[in-house]
Amino acid sequence: MRIETDFFVIIADPDGRGFNVRLQQHIKAAPHNQALIRYVKKLYDSGVERINADQISLDFLDRSLSLIRGNRRVDIVYIKNNRIVECELKTDYECGLDRTYKQLKEQQPHCENLTLLVPLNRVEDVRKILKLKKLYKINVDTYE
Repeated sequence: MRIETDFFVIIADPDGRGFNVRLQQHIKAAPHNQALIRYVKKLYDSGVERINADQISLDFLDRSLSLIRGNRRVDIVYIKNNRIVECELKTDYECGLDRTYKQLKEQQPHCENLTLLVPLNRVEDVRKILKLKKLYKINVDTYE
């Protein structure tokens, strides 16, 4: 079943137990979600087939991959070369917030390979902050 409005498309799961809600193409999503969509599509286009992401709806997402790590959710989980990778994506603004690093500190013990995705111009700053906060096991990469 599919319901379309001027703003959303709602698609019921074939088993009737859930549904997906998508913004129509002309509706502008928040910068975080825009970056999340671009990065997930980039992963998929590079050959990664098992991906799940929070707050977005794409046909190829594998909802059987849990996003829950401890008592929090990560933004992206994917499997590449038989390795689970958990990602937290932060916009330029979020890179400077203390709550970002508190969140990472809580998530890190529950993750196998936690990667912080940030804008290209913030990679070095974020690496320094992680070092200052003694968060050594978190990888930093760009989503751009």
